[in-house]
Amino acid sequence: MRDWKEAVPPVETTDPDASDGLKESAVLVPVYEEDGEAGLLFTKRSDELPRHAGQVSFPGGRREEGDDTLLETSLRELHEEVGLPSDYVEVVGRFPDVRTTTGYRITPFVGGVPRDFEYVKQESEVAELIFAPVGELAEPSVHERRRKGGHKLHYFHYEGYTIWGATAEILVEFLDAVGLWRSGR
Repeated sequence: MRDWKEAVPPVETTDPDASDGLKESAVLVPVYEEDGEAGLLFTKRSDELPRHAGQVSFPGGRREEGDDTLLETSLRELHEEVGLPSDYVEVVGRFPDVRTTTGYRITPFVGGVPRDFEYVKQESEVAELIFAPVGELAEPSVHERRRKGGHKLHYFHYEGYTIWGATAEILVEFLDAVGLWRSGR
């Protein structure tokens, strides 16, 4: 595996053009290190939420009026959802935007976070925190491709959780960047 900090494309200084009419949102791909191995922090969304209930995702959400940049959106959402203040995050890069069939443009930022922080999930939005080693997510046995609504989507099955949709697309970007993705999967 390549050093993830070196492999992730650098953060651009400007936000993407918002003229596509999609709702602006951002996520942070939180990368932690434990015993010399990289891992990713996901959230399992509450079953009580009106949209995307119960889905596994990276911390993030829609841009709010007070957010000057989409990076601010991702860091604000990270703090709200898991209790980690932005000064604990080492933002190192950004992946290409992901457009969803539900009308969102998601800008994924990547940042290092501590594993030993006492994370506090926002009960109204987050049901569980999932710490997943990158090496395990890269195993071919946890990945499958399926058709849904005319699209071929990635699905990752990790310890009883299913990661799919935009989150899975971003996960593939990360695995590809660090050299753990085999094309053709």
